[in-house]
Amino acid sequence: MVEQRDFSELAALVGQTGAGPLFSLPALPDGPLAPEAALEAPPYVHGGSVYAAEAEMRDILAQAGAPAEWVDDLLSIAWCESKWRPWASGDGGNSLGAWQLWTGWFAAGEDPFDALTNARVAVRVRETRGRYGGGGGWTCATLLGIP
Repeated sequence: MVEQRDFSELAALVGQTGAGPLFSLPALPDGPLAPEAALEAPPYVHGGSVYAAEAEMRDILAQAGAPAEWVDDLLSIAWCESKWRPWASGDGGNSLGAWQLWTGWFAAGEDPFDALTNARVAVRVRETRGRYGGGGGWTCATLLGIP
């Protein structure tokens, strides 16, 4: 049996930040959640969103200067790493943004949760790490077979 969760306290805390919600929570069905319901992607709500849309991610990569031949691979990596969530944080807070980049890749003052900044750094990581083989050092690149 899957535990039913009450997100009202979290939603209230997020709303108290004064900066508006960081994300919107999908409505939960009455009763326990079915496993497949728990795996469904939440709705697109960018600008404090749950995740970005593919067209927006492609636009961000174009603005970041990603070579056209890398775009599909970079999109796949970001989807695998974060489901295109610009605010994602993993590895105990050491991997940030849509591409789950190590904090050491960011220059002082760069916001890793800014989607464009995260994309620019992802392109830089791919350029740097790609010269030495591999898909930029992302676990997802390895799992997806991205060279």
